[in-house]
Amino acid sequence: MEEKPYRKWQVIFQAIAILGALIGSGLALLEMSHRFEQEKTVRRDEIEKQLRGPYYQSLIELYLEATRTTGILATQEPSNPDYPQAYRKFSELYYGRMAMLEDKPVASAMIEFGESLWSVKGQRTKQQWKDIQDKALKVASECRLSLDRKLLLDLQVLDLKSVP
Repeated sequence: MEEKPYRKWQVIFQAIAILGALIGSGLALLEMSHRFEQEKTVRRDEIEKQLRGPYYQSLIELYLEATRTTGILATQEPSNPDYPQAYRKFSELYYGRMAMLEDKPVASAMIEFGESLWSVKGQRTKQQWKDIQDKALKVASECRLSLDRKLLLDLQVLDLKSVP
């Protein structure tokens, strides 16, 4: 009779040991699964960054080209040697690459600039100069804000002239 209580405790301890081993294995599998998911997320983010890099680089170059071009058109007389080339470049950007990559605020700023530019016949008045210059600044500002939104950079720290 004495053997039965001993055997009973032995079975209980073995069951507890087996249960502990099962719980430990389950926790280890859970931890391993969690680490695998973290690594998978990190790898996915790295691949996404690599794939988006060329897009962002193209966008930055395009926005720089657009702001450079609108800047020339807003500050130079049509008789300036750089003006005809900038005028052609603006049209190429407006009807081409900008239309493919720009977001709505940049598109609106480009349209406003183009309308102001193309509405001038002959010599610009002081008001037309101011209007075109303000719209060029708006193009630059919207390009910067677009990059801010897309690249999640805080470009607000850059000192850009205020746009009305």
